[in-house]
Amino acid sequence: MSKILDDVKTTLDFASEEDTGFDSRLLLEIDGALGTLSQLTNVHPEVDVTKETEWDQLLYSGDKHLLRLVKQYIYISVRIVFDPPTGSVLTTLTSSLNNIAHRIIIQKEVYNAKPE
Repeated sequence: MSKILDDVKTTLDFASEEDTGFDSRLLLEIDGALGTLSQLTNVHPEVDVTKETEWDQLLYSGDKHLLRLVKQYIYISVRIVFDPPTGSVLTTLTSSLNNIAHRIIIQKEVYNAKPE
């Protein structure tokens, strides 16, 4: 499984994953998005976001559909706060983020129960 930070850098069009100048800020924003996600779905509470954290560490379940939604949510959340677009692009991204949040809730309720 790939590393969260590397994938986020790719979606933000960083020239190289080796560019570490913004890593601490990106990790802070990723952690913030995970905080919000923890209110939407069952994010594993023991996850500490570092440059080595991988996607499969985030969730209790192996639900690939939920993981896809979580990835989209983190990508868009970080994009909005790290490199905010203007005008209609910001409106579209915010609308997409709200839509994904709704889909995460549905996916969690229908397919995933929190482990006892």
